[in-house]
Amino acid sequence: MDGVGSSSGKEGGNNSDRSGFQLSVTSGIERGNWSTIGFHTDAANASMFRAFLNHPPSPTPSDLAMVVQPGIAFADWAPNTFLDRDHVDIVSNAADKQAVLFATEGVFGAAFYAVGSITLAGRGHKGMWTFSVTAADPCALLVEELQQHSTRPFAEGTEGEGESASDADSAYSIMVSLSDPSQTLTSASVTFAGLCLAGPGCGLCIDGNTTTLEVQFPQGTRAGDSVAARCTVAATRPPVPTRH
Repeated sequence: MDGVGSSSGKEGGNNSDRSGFQLSVTSGIERGNWSTIGFHTDAANASMFRAFLNHPPSPTPSDLAMVVQPGIAFADWAPNTFLDRDHVDIVSNAADKQAVLFATEGVFGAAFYAVGSITLAGRGHKGMWTFSVTAADPCALLVEELQQHSTRPFAEGTEGEGESASDADSAYSIMVSLSDPSQTLTSASVTFAGLCLAGPGCGLCIDGNTTTLEVQFPQGTRAGDSVAARCTVAATRPPVPTRH
């Protein structure tokens, strides 16, 4: 089985030779019970592959991250390229929130362990991702671009060949998924500053660039399931800030 794992610091790069680190890999039958993560009480047995990094207690949360890239031989792996900020950008790695931007694939994911905000100020490829998201409740968030065109929805000047800005904007939509891993909430809301959105659960767009999305979480045996909302991105958005 081919695959590569690497630990990295805040600036990215391959730090797999850091003293005291050990990669552990196991494969085999794992046994458990669904009651540990939900309402079902059935036993579960499944063949599982697990890889985890053992490390000394000295690194602080913001000093350590790990990227796993399956399906590639070590000889073909270029860690400094893969961990480049334009490709995989560790936006936040703190005790109260973690976030990663996979800009080349149009995916942004965040885990809010408490109420908080994360700002993408001109991040990603050519600084095309620029908005802030504030979670009013602890939750897991995933934002995915749905690309009807080969352009990006989060910055001006990204329309495709032969398209005007209005043509490109009219085709843009994103999928926003929210979940409550704690299975204790009935709803959650997130506010996007820098994105004017329209779709299920979206409130009014304030000042042309701020929208709050609210979702209702499933209960009972479906507690913990994600809720996805497809939102259209309106044309109005702020200019891209300059990256330093």
